Amino acid sequence: MAPATSPGGLIGAAMGKAGGTRPFILKTLGPAEALRAALAPLAPRMLAAWLYGSVAKGSDSARDIDVLIVADELTLEEVYAALGPAEKRLGRPVSPTLHTQKEFKRRRTAGNAFLAKVLAGEHILLMGTEDAVSTAR
Repeated sequence: MAPATSPGGLIGAAMGKAGGTRPFILKTLGPAEALRAALAPLAPRMLAAWLYGSVAKGSDSARDIDVLIVADELTLEEVYAALGPAEKRLGRPVSPTLHTQKEFKRRRTAGNAFLAKVLAGEHILLMGTEDAVSTAR
C-alpha cells in the first residue's frame, strides 16, 4: 500500500484521487458554501434556507441538490436564476422548494410529511435561522 502522504495513499483516497470518490467535505460543505454564495443576494428577502436530502447526508449518489427556502418576497424564477451559477459549479441540478412563511407554518403545524421529513432528517442551514421561520410575523 502507498504511504499515507502519497497521492495514491490514504490522504489521496480521502481527497478523491483513488477510486473516483469525492471527499466528504466537498460533498457537504462544498455544496453548502456554493449555495450560500449563490443565495447571498437574495438573503435580505429570505427567512431561512436549508440544504436537505442526499447531499446533506453526505451521499455521493445524489443526482440533484435539494434546497428548501422560506421567503415571502421571492419568486421561484428569482431563486432558479440565483442558483444557476451554483448548479454549474457543482455539476448537478439544484432543486429548490419555495414556501411563504404562512404556507411553511401551516404545513408544519398540520404535520406535513414532506416538511416533517426534511426538518427531522439531516439538513444544513444555509441562510437565516430555524427560529426566524417561527418567530417572524
